[in-house]
Amino acid sequence: LQATCGAILLATTFAASASAHADGVVRRQQGAFPIATSVSIPPGAEIVFVSGTLADPVKPDAPAGSVERLGDTETQAASVLGKLAKALEAAGLGMGGVVKMNGFLVGDPALGGRMDFDGMMRAYSKHFGTAAQKNLPARTTVQVAALPLPGALVEIEVVAARAPAAK
Repeated sequence: LQATCGAILLATTFAASASAHADGVVRRQQGAFPIATSVSIPPGAEIVFVSGTLADPVKPDAPAGSVERLGDTETQAASVLGKLAKALEAAGLGMGGVVKMNGFLVGDPALGGRMDFDGMMRAYSKHFGTAAQKNLPARTTVQVAALPLPGALVEIEVVAARAPAAK
């Protein structure tokens, strides 16, 4: 049994693809889903934590606290990811530097209270796993009861890494 488990672990390890970039970050992925299963950061890398971010209103004249004011999950996720890109840019990084992402989704009333994972993925896929930006973060997405801004369906926080300075 122990030999069988070892063989399965070894086969699983080789089945996962790993990519190392010039910055020394190693991202491992299994299958085609655009999320890394794990990410290793080299010693000496600078790590940047970006706080949870909420969407900006798309219809400021809509009632406060309404989903209409902030948009559906895809619209909110697109807004949040755009704001995160600007925050990373201010730190001298880009979305390709993201190594870990945590997404918090409120259940969408239009979906009977279930989170709109597909809407989140449509917005996410415009920033990660593209021809222009292939780097994938490790990611967790969970449904939560509520967020601090009434009508908010999406909050995302990220951790990014910058290669250690050359000596």
